[in-house]
Amino acid sequence: ALGRSIATGEQSALRDLIQTDASINPGNSGGPLLDSEGRVIGINTAIIKEAQGIGFAIPIDKAGETADLIIKGKLRRPGAIGISYVPFDQTNKKLIEKRFRINLPVEQGFLITQVFSGPASKAGLKAGDIVIAINGQEITKGANFTGLDLKVGDRLTMEIYRNGRKHKVEMTAGPIQ
Repeated sequence: ALGRSIATGEQSALRDLIQTDASINPGNSGGPLLDSEGRVIGINTAIIKEAQGIGFAIPIDKAGETADLIIKGKLRRPGAIGISYVPFDQTNKKLIEKRFRINLPVEQGFLITQVFSGPASKAGLKAGDIVIAINGQEITKGANFTGLDLKVGDRLTMEIYRNGRKHKVEMTAGPIQ
């Protein structure tokens, strides 16, 4: 199956992968994924520990593009700002309010649940802040940070609610930690 995504931690994900039932074990990722005619179609990359036999491979065209960028010295590393958050909208707002014992003053956004050492912390973000816009784009239903495709050095301006007041916060994405 093409176009799969998997979470790799609280702040990152691998996207546009090939899902495979090829055996991938710790220590043997990085090998080729072959089609039935022996052509290399991907590079075996990851498994889901809880699901025996489900593996993922980076498509060979994407791997080739990345290799070219590395050779040319133009590869931009994935970036992060260092937060955990819960997206909410009209469909889950009441549940989020009940779970966190808060009153959300807006209909949709990201409730920041944890701030780690890094750009968000340095910019002054705090657990309980509500992100309502990023770089002038209002947070809409189904939005998430993964869709931003942040790279190290990308600048972000966030509009947040804190204690019933709007604030603007600026930061620069750092490396994923």
